[in-house]
Amino acid sequence: MTGLLSVRLADPCDWPAAEAMLRAGFGDEDWFLHAFFDFVWQRCDTLLSLQDGVPAAMTALLPCQVYQPGQASLPALYLYALTTLPAHRGQGHARRLLQAAQERCERVFLHAEDAPLHALYLRLGWQDAMPAQRLSLPAMPGSAPPAVNGPAYFAAREALLRDIPHIVWDENLCAFACRMLACEGGGLYADTRAACAVTGVQDDCLTLCEALGDASAAQALATQLGCGRLSALVPSAQGGTALAQAIGDPLPIPLHLGFDFD
Repeated sequence: MTGLLSVRLADPCDWPAAEAMLRAGFGDEDWFLHAFFDFVWQRCDTLLSLQDGVPAAMTALLPCQVYQPGQASLPALYLYALTTLPAHRGQGHARRLLQAAQERCERVFLHAEDAPLHALYLRLGWQDAMPAQRLSLPAMPGSAPPAVNGPAYFAAREALLRDIPHIVWDENLCAFACRMLACEGGGLYADTRAACAVTGVQDDCLTLCEALGDASAAQALATQLGCGRLSALVPSAQGGTALAQAIGDPLPIPLHLGFDFD
């Protein structure tokens, strides 16, 4: 017997249950949980799937917009931290949460962690929104952009993408990304020439999950941070790794999704 199943929005009393699900589903550490509850839990809606009134699965709904030059921006949602407690898996909780999210907004995005998940979402009727590929950027002379906070990165990113269809993250979510990246040895860097979201440094290689604008600025940043190599996960019109899937229309092609929040 699966028991009585239902879906509802989380309230402040559900904090302990949400924290338990994040720890069980992703093994999240304290620094990440602090960032999640500071920037997501209190400012974004979180959906819970319940079994006999007890939270069994969750996903956060991060607000964003689909921007196309010369047109009105369209509201959208980015599904984040979709997870089910191990004891309740295989009972359709994730499907119920996905359906509930689609009922709240016409345009819904998410990030598939691996090929099996990507195939699952395709079978459920989702579609690729933004393929991406990892590139090694060439060494070029230039100066590095300075480290910035979330709101400053948001402003620089929007200025650089003003003529390109893209997903607009709000300042709060950029602040969330800034906290996460900083705790992993990365951060946000931006000025009028470039915007770089640095994942971290490993094996003398600086990895960026978003690189916009002047490539020489990104390379100069790698040099400034003492790295001999630079790689970036950047949008690609065709091929590459599926970065996200989407439900709803219209979707501009190509669509610059930018960094995910995983």
